[in-house]
Amino acid sequence: MKFFEVYRQKLLKITKGDQQVSGPIERILLVQLGDIGDLVLSIPTIRSLKETYPSAHLTVAARDKASDLVNLCPWSDDVLEIKKEKLTPGDWVGHQYRFFRALRSKPFDMVIDLRTGTRGAILTFLSGARIRMGFTALEETWRNYLFTHLVYPPMNMPMLHMAHYHLLLLDRYGFDVNPQWPRLRIDEKRARDISDLLNRENVPLTMPLIAIQPFSLWRYKEWRPEKFRQLVQWILSSFPVGVLVCGTRSERSRIKRMIDGIPAGKVFNMAGKTTISQYAALLARCRLFIGCDSAGVHIASAVETPTATIYGPSSPKSWAPRENGHVVIQKAMDCVPCREKGCRGSGRSECLEKLSVDEVVAVVEPLIAAWV
Repeated sequence: MKFFEVYRQKLLKITKGDQQVSGPIERILLVQLGDIGDLVLSIPTIRSLKETYPSAHLTVAARDKASDLVNLCPWSDDVLEIKKEKLTPGDWVGHQYRFFRALRSKPFDMVIDLRTGTRGAILTFLSGARIRMGFTALEETWRNYLFTHLVYPPMNMPMLHMAHYHLLLLDRYGFDVNPQWPRLRIDEKRARDISDLLNRENVPLTMPLIAIQPFSLWRYKEWRPEKFRQLVQWILSSFPVGVLVCGTRSERSRIKRMIDGIPAGKVFNMAGKTTISQYAALLARCRLFIGCDSAGVHIASAVETPTATIYGPSSPKSWAPRENGHVVIQKAMDCVPCREKGCRGSGRSECLEKLSVDEVVAVVEPLIAAWV
């Protein structure tokens, strides 16, 4: 990864802590309280930690909606699920006390927080670990006092992929970094779960499958549902394949409206029918993933399913899979990528509004034709 070698030389100075991490390391906690895609893109960091300390017990702390994916990461030994619950003041105190006792019952030698948020910093401090490592917060700087080892976050690195961003933190302290791309390994149980699901949904198992995820956590990243509908209709009229339209349980009704009227038997509404780890197993069964900038593209890439991702204002240079077999679809406009949350605060992105079905078809058609 030559580009990683370039950026590792540009990391800014250490603000706190020794050049090297010393002393015995038997238990490690890695804290990643971002969204699902953030957790997937942290896998190279998890892998590098395990390869640096192969005999250490490595626990990953992740939000409950993403934590099940840790079970598919072969370099993690355990997962600490962080729930965001609405509790009364009395229940909250009891919940926090029980969580603190459970956290301190497993004495960690080193805790690494991959984000600069408040909750991760407090979790890191409460762990009582001898080494508490993270990036310097440029806002809410009080949290910096909770760490023993800090590094300024990399700046002005537009070509640095987020899968390798955190590796610069480890590299600066002398860890053995492995800048590979994220990988998730599907176990036999989840593979069987997906076979059973496809049977229940009457999906022909001999038919090549294409997964489409039309929606995102952020509406300003979404292509219009009616355009996705036209894309599905074109795929089904052009190739002998099945289309699995995927999403969360809350998106099931939106997907139903999107595919309503398309002849049954080749298009299937799979929204909300899997856990997040089962979703990874489902995408591993597909020949192609098509979707907007969302967690789905990172999961598909991690299980080595080719992807075609529709980008709007986000920068694919920082987020899109870079391995062979992955393509980016983005409208050629002077303002793209603007990295804004919609044009002029509207929550809608003109670059996605103006992206036509024909432009997407032109990219997708050769990908499908290559294996149909």
